[in-house]
Amino acid sequence: MKLDELHNVLEKENVHKGEYSLSESEPVLCETALCIRRINSGWEYYTMDRNDKLAVRRFKNEDDAVNAFLEEMADSYPGLKKYIA
Repeated sequence: MKLDELHNVLEKENVHKGEYSLSESEPVLCETALCIRRINSGWEYYTMDRNDKLAVRRFKNEDDAVNAFLEEMADSYPGLKKYIA
């Protein structure tokens, strides 16, 4: 799954927008949020907690990063499990 598809899934499943950020242009709105970013060497997925990056994981491809994001988010939104590859 690609980032634009992830965005559509999160909206379709009514995931609160404050709980995630899919780009630098989307500010983190809650104290804790899941973030995914494109970086020079691939993709980065992490939890942002009060402006601190926690549990940073790096991936070479977008699909793996999006899948890890979905797995984490599915703990709070079980409806997302059907999208995990």
